[in-house]
Amino acid sequence: MMPKISRKEFEEIFKEVNASMDFEDAALNDREKSLLYRRLNDEISDEEYIELFLKDSREGSFYERTKLGRVE
Repeated sequence: MMPKISRKEFEEIFKEVNASMDFEDAALNDREKSLLYRRLNDEISDEEYIELFLKDSREGSFYERTKLGRVE
C-alpha cells in the first residue's frame, strides 16, 4: 500500500507534470485528474482506475486528444 498523498502535495506535483503533458497535447482534464488522485490514495483499484479512465476517454477526453483515439 502506498502512503497517501495530501491534496496540496498532489496539486503542486500535478501542476508541473500536467504542464509538461500539455506540451504534447496530452494534459489531463479535471475528471482524469480526480481519478488519478483517487488512485494514488487507494480510493480505487488499478482496475477501477483503468476502467473509468478508458470509459471517460471514449467519451471524448484524453483518448481523443492523443494518438490512442486515432486509427491510422
